[in-house]
Amino acid sequence: MERDINEKAEELFYIQKSFPMKVFRKRGQILFNDFYLMLDEEVWPQLQYLAKMNGDTNIRIADISQFKKRLWKTKRKCKIFSIPISMNANDYINILDEKGIIVESEKVIWFSSSANWGIWAERSWDISALFSRLITNDFYDWVSLNEDIIELIQDKKVKGKKDENIKILRSNYM
Repeated sequence: MERDINEKAEELFYIQKSFPMKVFRKRGQILFNDFYLMLDEEVWPQLQYLAKMNGDTNIRIADISQFKKRLWKTKRKCKIFSIPISMNANDYINILDEKGIIVESEKVIWFSSSANWGIWAERSWDISALFSRLITNDFYDWVSLNEDIIELIQDKKVKGKKDENIKILRSNYM
């Protein structure tokens, strides 16, 4: 089972990458939002809807901050867990807190068994990106990469090369 979860994650994401590089393997709609939205209970109904739209009953979450390819495949030391979409928003936040996602994690992914959607969030960039194979306008607070999203990261010195990294991010996602 855990091997299947890892394979689904690798089917969706370039696990070893980071922003500003392309982090999604599949083609589809990519929308952006604030990193901290993913750590707020207001996102839970959106995640439930996304999962239901794709016939998923669980949402997988993995802390890939300390990703090591050899551990991912063999020892599975990555913080990865699955939560049912039947949970409420408060339970969602409590689980993120218990697993150390809220305070400790730098890079986190959300995905499902359908592999039709996934979310990549990076704390140092202050952004999260939603990939969906289904084009939808249902995520009104998620937007294509635009100047508002760039402003979220504009004041951060991302990996020491802010202007160059923003240029790469734009070329990969605009």
